[in-house]
Amino acid sequence: LKQQAMNDTIADAYATQLARSKGIVVSDDELANFLRSQRQSEDGEISERTYYAVIKDYYNWSSEEYAHTMRAKLLRQKVSYEIDETAREIATSAGKLVNAAGDKPWAVVVQENAKSLPGVTYGASGLVPRTNQDGGLAVQAAQLKKGEISKPVTSLNGDGYYIIRLIDSNDTQVSYEFVKIPLTTFQRQLDALYGDNNITI
Repeated sequence: LKQQAMNDTIADAYATQLARSKGIVVSDDELANFLRSQRQSEDGEISERTYYAVIKDYYNWSSEEYAHTMRAKLLRQKVSYEIDETAREIATSAGKLVNAAGDKPWAVVVQENAKSLPGVTYGASGLVPRTNQDGGLAVQAAQLKKGEISKPVTSLNGDGYYIIRLIDSNDTQVSYEFVKIPLTTFQRQLDALYGDNNITI
C-alpha cells in the first residue's frame, strides 16, 4: 500500500507538471460533478454526510482531503486524455469499423482487427442500473436509442475511450455493449522516466 501511494504521488506530480505546461486545470464545477457522481447508487443519491462518513471510516480522510485527492486524480485523467494522440486515432478507427460491421458481432470485429486495434477490448454490461458505478457508461448508454452507437466517449474512470451501443433499456436499467480503447501514452512516458532513472523512490 505504501508503494502504491508513492507511485500515485509520483504520477500525480508528473501529471501536474504536464498540466502546467499545457494549461490544463480541473475546475470547481468539474470536481463537484465528479464527487456528486460518486454518491449515486441504485437507490438514489447518497447524502454528503453519509458518503464522507464512509470515506472517513475507510481512508481516515476528511472531506477536504478526499476532494484534494480526487482533484489530483481528475487532473491526471485530463492530462492522460490530452497527450494520447494514439488512443484518439485508434478510437476513430474502431468507430468506423463497428459502424460498418452490420450484423457482425463486435467481439468478432475486435478480434479480426487486433493488429490495427492494439489493446482494444470488447465487453457487455448485461442489465445494470442507470446509475451503475461504471465510469458513467450506463448514464451515456441511457441517452442512446436502442441499437444506436455512440461516438468515442471518455470514462469517469479515466481509463480510455469507449464506443457504446445500447442493447436494451427500461425505466431503471440499461444493457449495453462496448469496445474500449485504453490510454497508454501517460503511463509509457512515466515508465520511461523510471527506466532513465529520472525518478527515484
